[in-house]
Amino acid sequence: MDKKMYTLSRPQKTIWYMEKLYKDSGMTNICGTVRFKIGVDFELLRKAINIFVSANDAMRVKVQEDNGTPYQYIKDYKEFEVKFVDFSDKTKEEFYRWEEIESKKPIDTSNSELFEFIMIKFSDSEGGYLIKVNHIISDAWSIMLLVSDIKDIYSELVYGNFEKYEKPSYLDYIDSEEEYFNSKRYISDKEYWEEKLKDFEEVTTLKDNVGDKSFTNATRKTFLVPEKLN
Repeated sequence: MDKKMYTLSRPQKTIWYMEKLYKDSGMTNICGTVRFKIGVDFELLRKAINIFVSANDAMRVKVQEDNGTPYQYIKDYKEFEVKFVDFSDKTKEEFYRWEEIESKKPIDTSNSELFEFIMIKFSDSEGGYLIKVNHIISDAWSIMLLVSDIKDIYSELVYGNFEKYEKPSYLDYIDSEEEYFNSKRYISDKEYWEEKLKDFEEVTTLKDNVGDKSFTNATRKTFLVPEKLN
């Protein structure tokens, strides 16, 4: 049976074009490491990750091009293995170097998985996982939800009280956007803003590109928020 193809949403198209501009840069990766301050049952963690992916069809989005136009489809869920690395005999510095390298490895957006999980053993009393997704299927907020949901599923598996985990389909969002762009409301909104902005003088602070190279290198800044504010 042929898979059903959907157009990319407008935000997704923006990210896809950025991928084309900065191919193999990893700039659209969203990556982080989750640590459990307890001994981890990695078989149950692997199962929790699989349950999460099976219930969230947005994680199973794949992008395929047709004559230069990107489309997306939902891959059927199939149980998968999760990579495992042992850092229990390594230093923190070695882990941080590995983490940085992994975070910068690009995710191929051409009909490939747009996520990667790697389970990590830090010691007998501490474990976790690294999660890396392409921005086409996730953002910082949804990563926070991912971490929370996997934690809850894992805890329920550990205590033997897991029953069911369900999530709304990402296709509902795709359908709602398509419905809007084909509605009278969209035409009305478009006419309103075109009229409102017809005399607006475009202002930009972008500088002319100097030279023939553009760089995407960046550094990370960390801000510690007091628990009370958080």
